[in-house]
Amino acid sequence: MADLTLLQMRNIHYSYGGFEALRGVDLDIHSGEIHALVGEHRAGKSTLMRILGGNLLPQRGEILLKGQALHFYSPQDAMSRGIGMVYQSIMIIPSLNAIENIYSGRMPTAWLGYRRYGGMLTESRRLLKELGQEIDLLAPLFELSVAQQQMVEIARILSMSPDILILDEISNRLNDEELVHLFRILADYRKAGKSIIYITQNFDEIFELADRVTVLQDGYRKSTESVADLDRMRLYRLAFDAVLETPGTQSRRAPEEERQLMALRRYNSSLIDDLPVGVIIFDREGTVYQANQSAAGILNIDPSSLVGRTMEEFIMSEDPLINKEILSTLTNRGKGAWEGVAIGKAKFVKARILPLHDEDYSYLGALLTLEDASLSASVKDYLTEAEKHQYTAELAAGVAHEVNNPLGIINNYLELLKLKNLDEDGLVKLEKIQKEIRRITEIVGSLLSFSRLPRKDKSEVNLVELLEEVLLLLGHRFDRKRIKLKKSFQINPAWITGDENRLKQVLINLLINSQEAVLDEGEIAVEISKGADFFQVKVSDNGHGIPGELEKSIFQPFFTTKLTKTNTGLGLSICDHIIKAHGGTLSCESIPGEWTSFIVQLPWASRPAGP
Repeated sequence: MADLTLLQMRNIHYSYGGFEALRGVDLDIHSGEIHALVGEHRAGKSTLMRILGGNLLPQRGEILLKGQALHFYSPQDAMSRGIGMVYQSIMIIPSLNAIENIYSGRMPTAWLGYRRYGGMLTESRRLLKELGQEIDLLAPLFELSVAQQQMVEIARILSMSPDILILDEISNRLNDEELVHLFRILADYRKAGKSIIYITQNFDEIFELADRVTVLQDGYRKSTESVADLDRMRLYRLAFDAVLETPGTQSRRAPEEERQLMALRRYNSSLIDDLPVGVIIFDREGTVYQANQSAAGILNIDPSSLVGRTMEEFIMSEDPLINKEILSTLTNRGKGAWEGVAIGKAKFVKARILPLHDEDYSYLGALLTLEDASLSASVKDYLTEAEKHQYTAELAAGVAHEVNNPLGIINNYLELLKLKNLDEDGLVKLEKIQKEIRRITEIVGSLLSFSRLPRKDKSEVNLVELLEEVLLLLGHRFDRKRIKLKKSFQINPAWITGDENRLKQVLINLLINSQEAVLDEGEIAVEISKGADFFQVKVSDNGHGIPGELEKSIFQPFFTTKLTKTNTGLGLSICDHIIKAHGGTLSCESIPGEWTSFIVQLPWASRPAGP
């Protein structure tokens, strides 16, 4: 996938009356990528794309195409800029035939002869053949099936060869064979350097098609990640989090929204079987319709023996009161969540029940999930990863020592060369070489600081120098995303008493979080200031932000909103522990869709600080 950022949507807002559909959404589209857009019903996906497709005008924010501001006021205007959209509802004229629909708005005002019409017929037949359609091009579209009408609309947009193609949840109306033809065309589009934005609720399509995925929720951008790095279950939880609601929480969603959240029903049986969380599906009579291997493992029962049984027929919890609550929730077609209950052979289980409804909101049954957290696999993954990082750090330190020696020799020879009778240009070039060598030496020195043996006694540390070292180490990550870094150090030195390596670990973690939260050309601000009896470090970014209901959870172990497979959710928890061990505090402030700040406050050292 090309690295070129083709299109940027920044701080997009849109409201329908009193309903805020978009609350400051950012989106980047790269050249030659398929970018999936996913989220709950009314998360803002279609509204955001209708703005990009020229159907709606943003009430606030800007759109940049190749760095230039876009202002268009109709789908035709957007198409003239190379942006074409196939909408969720079919936009055809039923009384016209396929050719007239494909060339709608571009038909000649006067009859130009059979040659011109014949050319349009040939091109229409070619486009529809690529989409796997052999239809009567002269028949009015009301005589065709819904899927064929959908294909005609897709052909209409493809005929204009847009640079950015938007497809809004079209796969529901197409069969498998039709999707194969469409996916082949999308792959060819990507190879040609064109970009596709693909709105879908189907995770199989995301993992088969997309290069990156953006998750929207309640009008905010929750995350943007590379699909290659995704954890399927974590993506599901982040995109459709209604299953995680606890008892007593009043849903903010209308029934129409609620039934859209049942994305799990879209999963086929094999996918449910492979989920790492136990899943038991009950029919409307309360008997087991399906159970996966994870659920059977927790219950210590053969999964096939569960099918057709009611909950009363197999033991759920060792606590009869919990059993009664779960059974009552199932019987009353409600939803609920229980944490820390002993079920089967697991001593600490998170159990959740969610009712399932059809399109008319008729009750179909219930979904029960069981998650064994007795000995979280995240702990094992984290320990394995920590050990790997330890060995990597030792290797890096060894390499750094070896690099330092030749750098010193090179610098000595440069000093000797400067003694020669060189012209001014030669001296300037030598100075530049020495400057870059000093920069390499500083980076190597920062790496070596991690190899120092841990001290039992804390030492005096200058927060300003520590932060400068960390920013130097992470400079390449910021450059890769063209991040604008703003520094505001109101005091220097800022002496505290602490463990230099552990404090450096905190700062690196906070800055990497910011780097991952912002899109290309985002902004990160770093400030150091002096309080009444503490120094404060603030790391801010203009990324997707953290919703208010999550701010209290982000420092809890294993809580994470990141989608990558390697993330354990321990980073902020460890940072919080380190700062508290130094007598300080770590807090967070955020406005979703606008900015986020992490604030570290550490007490002064006993020695005098700067002014």
